[in-house]
Amino acid sequence: MPSTYGFCQSAYAGAIVEGNFNDTPLAGLNWAGLYMFPGEIAGGGGTRLIVIDERADDAQRIALETIISGEACAPLGNVFAVFGSLRSRGAMSSAAPMILLFAALNRKQKERGNPFVPTALFASAAAGS
Repeated sequence: MPSTYGFCQSAYAGAIVEGNFNDTPLAGLNWAGLYMFPGEIAGGGGTRLIVIDERADDAQRIALETIISGEACAPLGNVFAVFGSLRSRGAMSSAAPMILLFAALNRKQKERGNPFVPTALFASAAAGS
């Protein structure tokens, strides 16, 4: 099935409740992986931006970048590895307050008439409510 708008965008975001990457604790951190493809995803040529919770220290940032880039698993072993294999470039990772990032992305989606999730719902999920 062809894309509706002639390009594809995808965003994954998460809040880690508990867990480590090797010896690096990740509990309580948030992250997002944003992907944009100029055509169909299967055509490749995508761009990825990884956004890491500003509270992460250097070891946590590196751990999350490794996971979200797909480098922590076998080739094509999870969705991050699949999207990673289809991108042609990756933007620098960024640290940001996650709720502000979510609100900005949502505002743009709403302005374009695209589906969006109310920021209050994301904020309550991120806070564990």
